[in-house]
Amino acid sequence: MNRRLYAFLSSAMVFGATGLQAERNAWYVGASYEVGQVGQTVNNPKPDDPDTYNFPLLPTGHYSNLAVMQGLGISVGYKQFFGKKKWFGLRYYGFMDYGHAVFGANELVPGTRPFANLTDMFTYGGGIDTLYDVINKKDVTFGFFLGAAIAGNSWGNTTGGTLLGITYPAKSEQVLDPAMFQFLFNLGMRTTIGKHQEFDFGIKIPTINDYYFNKKALAFTYRRQYSLYVGYRYNF
Repeated sequence: MNRRLYAFLSSAMVFGATGLQAERNAWYVGASYEVGQVGQTVNNPKPDDPDTYNFPLLPTGHYSNLAVMQGLGISVGYKQFFGKKKWFGLRYYGFMDYGHAVFGANELVPGTRPFANLTDMFTYGGGIDTLYDVINKKDVTFGFFLGAAIAGNSWGNTTGGTLLGITYPAKSEQVLDPAMFQFLFNLGMRTTIGKHQEFDFGIKIPTINDYYFNKKALAFTYRRQYSLYVGYRYNF
């Protein structure tokens, strides 16, 4: 009887320990589809002031444009877990995001030539996320993540060519400022299925504006305000 009880308890302990062997430390690669909102703030003086620049293809005044930004992201990183049950961990990663947005024709000045108010954005850098698992099984986990990243942020805008033309006499100056430092928050939900498959649903929140152009009262400022994403990661 004692032998049978001992065998039963031993089997239960082995099964329970197996169930707790949830996530493991692993290198991974990932890709994501991203959609969010981008803002363009414009200060465009009237053309009759000789001491200021004017952007002739957009209305005068101070205003903001919003647009949907869609794009893709890629990442490479390493995740590690701590403690016996491994419900808490960290992941360290490098990443690059690309986004494209069209601010639309609603801001075009009637009677002028067509102007495509477009923007392309690249964000590239590194980050750290904290990982919290609330379901921690052998083949399936589910949890949340919260972290931050530092990055470079580069913008390519159709306004750039016109701005260079407007300021052509001052060509010796650094007219455009298309690249800058960025700090982002990153949070969301994640799940792993089996040994290799992992899925994320999250949001990235950049915090710093890019002052793309600011001379003689004419100013263009850009910022990706947030980005929702669905991601897939392959764990090695």
